[in-house]
Amino acid sequence: MLHTLTEQQEMMRKTFRDFVTAEVWPKVRDMEEHNEYPRALMKRCAELNLTGILFPEKYGGLGLGLTEFCLALEEISRASQTMAITLDASVTLCFLPILTSGTEEQREKYIRRSISGELIGAISMTEPCGTSNFPAHTATAVRDGNHWILNGTKVFTTNSQAADVYLFFCRVDGNPMPSIFIVEKGMPGLSFGKIEKKLGWHGSNTGTVHYDDVRVPAANLLESLTDGPNVGTAVAESCVGIGAMCVGAAAGVFQKTLEYARDRNLLGRQMIDIQGVYESLARMAMDIETSRSLVYRAAGLIDSGQPPLLDTPSGFFASACKTQPPEMAAQVCDMAIQLHGGHGYMDDMGIHRYWRDVRACQIGEGPTYGHLERMIASVRKQNFI
Repeated sequence: MLHTLTEQQEMMRKTFRDFVTAEVWPKVRDMEEHNEYPRALMKRCAELNLTGILFPEKYGGLGLGLTEFCLALEEISRASQTMAITLDASVTLCFLPILTSGTEEQREKYIRRSISGELIGAISMTEPCGTSNFPAHTATAVRDGNHWILNGTKVFTTNSQAADVYLFFCRVDGNPMPSIFIVEKGMPGLSFGKIEKKLGWHGSNTGTVHYDDVRVPAANLLESLTDGPNVGTAVAESCVGIGAMCVGAAAGVFQKTLEYARDRNLLGRQMIDIQGVYESLARMAMDIETSRSLVYRAAGLIDSGQPPLLDTPSGFFASACKTQPPEMAAQVCDMAIQLHGGHGYMDDMGIHRYWRDVRACQIGEGPTYGHLERMIASVRKQNFI
């Protein structure tokens, strides 16, 4: 089933695209060359309520769904995956779990301020060994009266030093599944390591966060995965967002390549008239549209009320969004470089930036083989394909 956007959603897409054209594109060069965190753009996203798309109107949000949020991520990624992942990590990985698993007091304290742009969020999940698998967590929390004492180090944290709120995953009393605590910047014992130098996503604040005897109130316990709601559904929604980012980046690089092929003359004819070139462009366009359909199919299922849990159709499609669109985008970007020839390898055209950025999408939110395993488990459980 193909997903068809409503008239309102198409209008929102145009609004997002106008914002990207007017305000994101002019900042891309600075983010890329100076590794500049897009704080001002995050504030603009809040002013336009992009930070509130997924949140109820009672907290100041728009009360819309994942489909609309994916539209925003796709359009932003046409210009900058750095900007898109900065927004996505804050919204889906930090504040969305607070909405779905938090107390009303926690929601009132953090959600409103995140929507207004006052707070940026981050998730502290990945251990120094490089894994996010729950049984491997070494970070701990120990109860001390009306407080918890948190200890551990987390790496590869998106929005690390820029964030104001962190979701800290740790083990309590040796339980194999972690508990999650809300930690605020400025709490004693919270400190930061270096900002990582990355292949792509330049300007995205990725680094190490240290928790040394960080003392948080008992009320900052978000949930325990041993007996509470599964915050993993927010991670699954982020996977769909990653798929939308890949579609946007691939569409952006395709547009540049199409324009180049139209303008480039080879041996007295337009490059686009060469059979090998137009066949490559046609396959690129087809692959992008296939991935776009997959992303909005997944978002539509989740918006219809199906949580993306293991062994469910929506869980299958969420994992598929983390598997197929990243691979598609990598192939499209690689072909774009090839069709640009020497110009694609140089910085002036800005083509290889897309290739470097989408490579991260094949890694973040879990490796491909893990999501393939989830997909197979879903297919075994239900015959819905």
